[in-house]
Amino acid sequence: MLIDSPSFRDIAVGDLVACGLSKAAAEHCAETLVNEACRLRHLKLELPVSVHVAFDSADTQEVYVVSKGKIIYAATPAEQFQPLAHAAVHPAQYALRQQMEQILIQIDHAIATSTHHVGPMLDPNVKTLQQRYHALRDASLAINPGVHAAIADPENWNVCTQAFATLTGRTLTGHFTHRRAHVEYLEVIQKAA
Repeated sequence: MLIDSPSFRDIAVGDLVACGLSKAAAEHCAETLVNEACRLRHLKLELPVSVHVAFDSADTQEVYVVSKGKIIYAATPAEQFQPLAHAAVHPAQYALRQQMEQILIQIDHAIATSTHHVGPMLDPNVKTLQQRYHALRDASLAINPGVHAAIADPENWNVCTQAFATLTGRTLTGHFTHRRAHVEYLEVIQKAA
């Protein structure tokens, strides 16, 4: 794939919007990456290709390209778009995560002990616990959707990482927001089908 192509720009913008960037910021980042690739004379990428935000700094963040599982290069978008995303965890999100983890234990127990005639996932106790979990997840995402998925939605993060490892033989690395992890999970499942 050529980096200076609509295909790359579509991937870059889609990946960055999934990280929580606005469409305008994602488009700027894609152009910044294309310009950096041209400067380095690195114009071809091997599939699969993905674009990520490096959450190393709270103030100035880079975007980087992964091609065939390897980081190829990074670029720093303009100051007017910085910070690209806010990844700092609010203390309330740690408390919410602890509550979600306790509910996951309760869900596992409710499923194991369910005697519902159709199946444990339709058991009213299980459904109530799942609704409580989802309400806590939504509350965490309302505080800051840019935090790592393991903080905002530990259940989804565990499912996503296990599916990714099972279906690709690789582990997910880097900062994945809840939305980005969900997108990655759907892509892996669709490719495996």
